[in-house]
Amino acid sequence: HFFGGSFIFGAAPQKMGSTWRTADNCCILAARFVRMFSYGVLSVTLLLYLREIGLTEGQVGILLTLILIGDLGVTLVLTTTADRFGRRRTLVIGAILKAFAGVTFAFSSNFWLLIIAGTIGVVTVTGGETGPFLAVEQAG
Repeated sequence: HFFGGSFIFGAAPQKMGSTWRTADNCCILAARFVRMFSYGVLSVTLLLYLREIGLTEGQVGILLTLILIGDLGVTLVLTTTADRFGRRRTLVIGAILKAFAGVTFAFSSNFWLLIIAGTIGVVTVTGGETGPFLAVEQAG
C-alpha cells in the first residue's frame, strides 16, 4: 500500500474472498488484453490488407464506411434485444457474426462479399472496443 495503507486517490482495493488476484481475475484481464491488442493491430493492418488483396482506395473507403454503419445497426439490434433474448445468447450470436466476418476477410477478395461480412460481422476499424460486446458485457 502507498502512503500509510492507502492509495493516492482513496482506499486500497477491497479483497474478494481471500485475495483480489484470483485466477478468474487474471483470465479476465488476459482476455481483455488480447482483445484490445487485436483491435489495435486490426485497425492498423486492415487498410493495408484490403489494398494488398486488390481493392481500390475508393472501395476501401466505401467498405470501411459501411462497416461502421453496419456496426451501428448490429450493435443497436443486439443490445436492445439482449435482455429479452438473453445476454449469453446475444454474445454468442455476436461472436458467430464476428467469426463469419473474419473467415470471409481471410479467404475472399470479393468486394461485395466483404461488404456483407464487414457490415454484419461487427468488424472494428477504429482501434478501440466498440460494438455489442462491450455494451452487453457491461450491462450485467
